[in-house]
Amino acid sequence: MLPLSEGWAKYEVHPERATPHTVSEQLSYKRTYEDFVAFVTTPGKHHTVINTIAELNSDIAEEFANFMRTLLQAVDTHNRKIKRLRKIFDCLKDYYSGANPFNSKTLLRNAREEQNTVVR
Repeated sequence: MLPLSEGWAKYEVHPERATPHTVSEQLSYKRTYEDFVAFVTTPGKHHTVINTIAELNSDIAEEFANFMRTLLQAVDTHNRKIKRLRKIFDCLKDYYSGANPFNSKTLLRNAREEQNTVVR
């Protein structure tokens, strides 16, 4: 039962962690993880609150992706954040059961969304 607050420390020393070439990108991984932790540990109307990595599931990943869709950010930014979380939780897979909840392609946004030309 690893608390989310300790997840980053485990990820930082994991042999399969991402090793970006720039300090900026390394900090982006950490900031993305911190944003996710802040979202899921803060009570809100439209999401489930969790405190441990063992509680992570695809519904929570979907709730976070939906929350990020409400932010004024580019499609590429949204997708990069989801991919960062995917990599982080690939490294932390020993602390939750099942498949990585951030592996779902439905969490990613389509470039058409940014152009406001989504075909429905």
